[in-house]
Amino acid sequence: MRGITHTTQQRIDHVMHALDQLAQLDLLSQLTSRLVVQYSGVSEGVMFRHFKNMDDVLYRWIHWRGEQLLHAVRDVPMGRNGLLYMVRELIGNNALLSFLCCHPMGNPDLREQLLIYRYKVRASIQQHITPMSMRPQHIPVEMLSDHLWISLCDVWRGETSMKEKLMSQLPWESKETSMPDPAVIQRLALNQSGFVFDPVSGCSFTANESGLKILQCLQQQQDMESLVLSLATEFDASSKEVERDVMEFVAQLRRLIK
Repeated sequence: MRGITHTTQQRIDHVMHALDQLAQLDLLSQLTSRLVVQYSGVSEGVMFRHFKNMDDVLYRWIHWRGEQLLHAVRDVPMGRNGLLYMVRELIGNNALLSFLCCHPMGNPDLREQLLIYRYKVRASIQQHITPMSMRPQHIPVEMLSDHLWISLCDVWRGETSMKEKLMSQLPWESKETSMPDPAVIQRLALNQSGFVFDPVSGCSFTANESGLKILQCLQQQQDMESLVLSLATEFDASSKEVERDVMEFVAQLRRLIK
């Protein structure tokens, strides 16, 4: 937008941020120029010196926020850790979360453009879920993706319990199968015989060969997907068998250390 003055850019920014607020209030389907004026503080006459009409306002907002959204969900590591990072980024950005969850506008062409961005985000979520070994294998990836999407929209609607859950685990995971705090894992003292000691709580226990290997991998900040693959190779076992053993060990670990 070469040649735009600082004042003009400020007015455009005010209008774009007004659309953010209206999306958060789920008012895009009822959008009028009067609402945009009310939330932006930019008069209708001034606004339409910078935009052709209301469709132009929405068009520019869709592509501005849509590209930001794609940037936020791309270039993150594949698998569970990357997906959790993506979820936290979305939860921490009300504008992007509203872009994902609000009811779309009435204009069919604009609605289609908004839905295209949402489709790309859904595809990115599915790409992260597909290689995850520790996911419910009997549930299709598309259904898990839908579950996560619905959970994000629940957060957007103000469900604080879901927000707290999504900060540390995916919606289909139970507390028993989520890992303890990484800081707790890091402080554990291990020896090669399998003796494990927590210097903070004073708790100690003995882990078998596979349990010790799991703890060592976690202390090296290895994600769960690569951990399962590593154990399957080392112990010549199937990924499903290893996954079951890891989940059982995790459940025991959560009861032993806090």
